[in-house]
Amino acid sequence: MVDDVTQNIHGSSAASENRKSSDRSCGMRCYPACLQPCADIKLFVLALSSLFIFMGSFFAYRISVLSTLEKRFEFPSKTAGMLLIFEDMTQAVIAIGGSHFGGRSHRPRIIALLSAVFALGVFLTSVPHYIYGGGTYVERESDTGLNLSAWRDTCVGVAAPDTCDDNRQTNKMAIGIIIIGQLILGIGNSSIFSLGSSYVDDNVDPANAAFYLGITYTLRLFGPALGFVIGSVFTRIYVTLSETNLTPSDPAWIGAWWLGFLLIAVLLWILAIPMAMFPKHLANSAHQRDSRVVHDDRGNCQLMTDVAADDKTKKKSFGVHSKGLVASLRRLLTNRTYILVLFGAIFDVYIIVCYFIFLPKYLEAQFRIPAHKASMYTGVMGLMSSCLGILLSAYFMKKAKIQPKGAIAMILFGNVITITSLVVFTFLGCDNVDFAGGQLTDSGYDLTNNCSMSCECDRTSYAPVCGADGITYFSGCYAGCERMDGVAPSENYSDCACVGGDGTATHGTCDIGCSYLTHYLVVLAISSFVSAPTKIASITVKLRVVDKDLKSLALGFTTFCLSLFVFIPGPVISGSAIDTACILWQVDGCGKTGSCWKHDNDKFRYILHGIALGVKCVATCFYTVAYVTCKGSHAGDVNAYETKRNDPRAKEEILDIGYAIGKGADAELVTLPII
Repeated sequence: MVDDVTQNIHGSSAASENRKSSDRSCGMRCYPACLQPCADIKLFVLALSSLFIFMGSFFAYRISVLSTLEKRFEFPSKTAGMLLIFEDMTQAVIAIGGSHFGGRSHRPRIIALLSAVFALGVFLTSVPHYIYGGGTYVERESDTGLNLSAWRDTCVGVAAPDTCDDNRQTNKMAIGIIIIGQLILGIGNSSIFSLGSSYVDDNVDPANAAFYLGITYTLRLFGPALGFVIGSVFTRIYVTLSETNLTPSDPAWIGAWWLGFLLIAVLLWILAIPMAMFPKHLANSAHQRDSRVVHDDRGNCQLMTDVAADDKTKKKSFGVHSKGLVASLRRLLTNRTYILVLFGAIFDVYIIVCYFIFLPKYLEAQFRIPAHKASMYTGVMGLMSSCLGILLSAYFMKKAKIQPKGAIAMILFGNVITITSLVVFTFLGCDNVDFAGGQLTDSGYDLTNNCSMSCECDRTSYAPVCGADGITYFSGCYAGCERMDGVAPSENYSDCACVGGDGTATHGTCDIGCSYLTHYLVVLAISSFVSAPTKIASITVKLRVVDKDLKSLALGFTTFCLSLFVFIPGPVISGSAIDTACILWQVDGCGKTGSCWKHDNDKFRYILHGIALGVKCVATCFYTVAYVTCKGSHAGDVNAYETKRNDPRAKEEILDIGYAIGKGADAELVTLPII
């Protein structure tokens, strides 16, 4: 009997040792010796940073192809804004529970699983192309057997086939698939950040934690910029990957929007494999934890007893956690400086949401540039300069020992620069192209015109032509042209009844000679760089003006407020406002409107920058009051990193500052839930 008990004890001990060994070994089910050198925190940080980079590139890529999606599936900017909120909704619901339960499990494998789920959502976003093809333009070309010029109809041209029922049903189903993809990737994006950060924190020395997390946050800054570059590459490739006579500047051009989603999904699936191979605990992390608390066998037994007792205390106190949360919230909400800075941040982030999301669309419409150029300019001139400003400002704040009141002063300075830039932007625009073939009404263009009324023109095909009289017409048919020579995109029209002069026209809109694009981009780059420090300063203030035990709650409450008041309603509100500037809507075979073909340049410019200017002024008012009222002990706090970097007890505060920098970067880069 005694021998059996002893054997069971030894068997149980051996199983426990094997389990501990597998928890600290690289691999899945089998743990080959050649993989064990990879159980290193540096390689984990590299893998985690790679995931962050490509996840961030997805969000930026989604913005860069938003106007292409509008055109392909015929929906307005309001619907485009709605597509962006489903991921935030899912993430808000899953994040807390996912972080809590995932933190108790094998975190690298949970991160790998979430990455694969995220990649699945990204892939589903591209699925409508595989099912429904390249769009109405391509379908007409293949169904009718005509070349690309033939259905740029003249007054005696061939009428386009009726696609009323098919198109609307197809577009609705495609939008539904995209929404499902957004919901799924929201699940995948829910807890990767918190699980990855906590794994790094638990597996390095406290003195090195901020360094490794800083590397991760710095590298992830470049993900969104990469996404816009990818968008620039793929939107200049035709949607079907086949030869075409169209050019990216043609209104009928649809770029290969689906390729970027496919590429990012595949890369994330590949990266999920090595992430899943990392051990539950790194080998050196056990030594570090033991060295902090274990001195001898007797001390270890006493420590385990204390931990067990502490667990019992936690279980007993679980019932009163809700009361403690209410009390903490009351303390947080009565912190005047925190509340003022929080309201300022809400309005500040709304500017980022409403401005950067629709900036590529604005550049396309205002300066008449193709989608791939708009994407490149947004990524390079807007976000890259902002990334550089964020990194330099983080270094400056560390070296200069910026205090909370000084940080608020930095915010005010950056806001003044931004307000000035927004005012300048309202003057850096292009005039509207003289448009004819109909009459401009309060609801847009009425294309009914006596000179082309008998032509039975196709209203669903926007193929503008420039008449010899310097006026742009909706199509050769609406210009009353009876002859067309040449091949797209170099058609020449003649015998045009509505065109003055010699009655000729050429393909494309008339050139109005606008040269403000360079000026706009230069001001954008300078403004983004100078105002970037406000993002870190705002979060740093919120961390410094609250008690230490409220820091996590302050960040969580900020995230909740931003999701509720900015990320969910912001894109829809902005998209609806931008839709009011449309003067020429896409119309399908059923007579229903789709995406916007042409905006009123002046109205679009005033709406985009006017909304941003208004909310920025409101944000500045909150920050001004916060600056005036920020006094007492918090106003003079010095930089925690400088004063406590050698104190192990200061680890949590140092990490909070690093966390703030990383989340602040997300705010500037538009795409992720922030702060």
